[in-house]
Amino acid sequence: MQYLKNSLVFGVMGGIFSSIAFYVFFWMDLEPTKMSQLFGFVTLPFFILIALIYTKRYVNGGYLSFAQGMSMGFLVYMLVALLSAYSIFLAMTFDPELFELVREAKIAALVSTEEQIVNQLGQESYDVTLESVRNLTRADLALNEFIWKVLPGLFYTIVIAVILRKNKPL
Repeated sequence: MQYLKNSLVFGVMGGIFSSIAFYVFFWMDLEPTKMSQLFGFVTLPFFILIALIYTKRYVNGGYLSFAQGMSMGFLVYMLVALLSAYSIFLAMTFDPELFELVREAKIAALVSTEEQIVNQLGQESYDVTLESVRNLTRADLALNEFIWKVLPGLFYTIVIAVILRKNKPL
């Protein structure tokens, strides 16, 4: 069970790191939700990898089963996703200006690609999308952050658990 405690530590570290990155991107005048998602594609596998390597080397004596790797990876990416989404929700709740800036940036990005979207999907599809972006809520943005951490996290966990798997001989 020590391997599960290790995943909690690395998951919390990853979640805190992801939350701090969100604020740094905001202070750098970058669109923080988009940058946080892109940043997550790099940091998420890193935290999953170091959690599994640490456990394999220092807890399990050089061995790591696929099931242990999957369990640990799941805990790491879920904690990162939960903490990241929660921090974004809190930031936008306590700073309504941040929420409006993010929503306006998303609307501006959509408007700038209007012609391309209309050509590919039609005017009705564009109008529906624009209306949905105008009606975004803080919870929508937090849920989006959560989903974009969980889905890649599952993929990364499978790949990393397969690569690091080494079972004890019978």
